[in-house]
Amino acid sequence: MMRKRQVNSIIKNGAVLNRGFPRRAALPLSRRCEMNIIEELWYGNISPCERDFKKGSKYSELLGYIVRHEEDLQKRLNDEEKEILEKFTECTKEMYGIAEREAFARGFVLGARIIIEVMNTEIE
Repeated sequence: MMRKRQVNSIIKNGAVLNRGFPRRAALPLSRRCEMNIIEELWYGNISPCERDFKKGSKYSELLGYIVRHEEDLQKRLNDEEKEILEKFTECTKEMYGIAEREAFARGFVLGARIIIEVMNTEIE
């Protein structure tokens, strides 16, 4: 008899997050060491859309410039112009999100194709 899994989902920033399944930290240490990458993805321990960056890195530096310039610009704009800037920023974020998702998918497919080719190659 097949049992249905009950998943409680919430939507956060446009992404569906599953609730009700233990994350890695909730599992005993012996079990955490045994997880494979598929399980890591399933339990939400790996999130391809999240990104960490080091303080002082080029990414961090550019992010600081963006925030500073946006704050400077916000101070100089009237309410109507602020609304236009906000719409522009939201559209830009959405576009970057789509581009990142598509780049991830292309990279994943390319990686899988490389693995398939390697597995099908005979060593002479």
